[in-house]
Amino acid sequence: MIKRTILLCLAVAQLFMLSGCWNYIEIDEQINVSGIALDIGDQGCRYQLTVEVVTVGGNGNTKFESFLIESGGGTIFEAIRNLMTLTPKKLYFGHCKLMVIGEPLAEYGIGELLDLPLRNHEMRANTEVIIAKGTTGKRVLQTKSIMTNIVSYKISDILKTSEKAVGTAAPPAAYQIYDSIHTQGVSTVIPAFDLYKVGDTDVVKLCGAGVFRSDRLIGYLNEEQLKDLSLMKGKLKTGLVTSEAAGGPYYTTSFEIYKANGQSKINCTQEGITAQYNVKLWVNVGESQMQEDFFDESQLDATRRTLETTLTKNMENLAKAAQQTYHCDFFGVGDHLRQQDPDCWEKYKKDWETEFPKVRFEVVCEVRIISSGASNVAPK
Repeated sequence: MIKRTILLCLAVAQLFMLSGCWNYIEIDEQINVSGIALDIGDQGCRYQLTVEVVTVGGNGNTKFESFLIESGGGTIFEAIRNLMTLTPKKLYFGHCKLMVIGEPLAEYGIGELLDLPLRNHEMRANTEVIIAKGTTGKRVLQTKSIMTNIVSYKISDILKTSEKAVGTAAPPAAYQIYDSIHTQGVSTVIPAFDLYKVGDTDVVKLCGAGVFRSDRLIGYLNEEQLKDLSLMKGKLKTGLVTSEAAGGPYYTTSFEIYKANGQSKINCTQEGITAQYNVKLWVNVGESQMQEDFFDESQLDATRRTLETTLTKNMENLAKAAQQTYHCDFFGVGDHLRQQDPDCWEKYKKDWETEFPKVRFEVVCEVRIISSGASNVAPK
């Protein structure tokens, strides 16, 4: 009798595992959103929302296609609801991977734009955020995409490819930007894309990153500066670096980063705050425009020292730009100080915007060439 009761309970328990989802919606009853663009609204609306949606071609054609729909609203959530009057099916944001913010809106402020992806259960908190440099977010989504019809997914792939192959910073997610904006002692840097012509067609290209003071866009870093920032913050793991050849100023040498390690230490004394950055690189020689003999230890050492000097100078110039041009602590010196020396941070945090330009930066760069790639052709 006991065995029968146990078997009956197990059989009933299995019925719960065979039930469907309580909020299940058929795939043909909704439209998938791949990306959104946010701009300053018009006609009395605070925001203008442009949404890229993805559909599958009919008549046996399985090709994915995308098109844009737009609406305005006093909030982003209201603009999304207003879109419902334009589409016959429910918009599904679970596959939305990208948020494009137009430059005019970014200059006004982005803090309140990030509330929706963090609060709404359907949107992703790790939605990637980019800035449309010199244009609106809508114009970015209107561009033609190479290799794919879905512009939002193409931009997301460019961010990941650039991170691995070129060495730019990892694409920040919405929740990371939100935390950065609301954390004292650190400024936000967000990847930026601009438009350029290929024939008669506008396409997008990664052009560095936007620099934010609080939540407002104030300027841009180019791609090399973004790479140097990633090196100093220890976020760069691969990519390329280039410097003048050791034997002549009119020639350059490119190096592939095999491994990178960046460490920082913030010291607080009576004389002030010192930010020490130690960067170590293990590189391979990828291309040299001079006929250098890398089997000669002296020439190899000269190439190594030239690269060290170039990188050190670039990183020092970036620190100078942060202090004198942007007046923004996008290195996160204040945040590190808060964690490493809370008592010192209490002393400086109220006037950090005026104290940060006084911070003394010390940059040390060490390079090791582990392979010269002398030739990939065997001698005859």
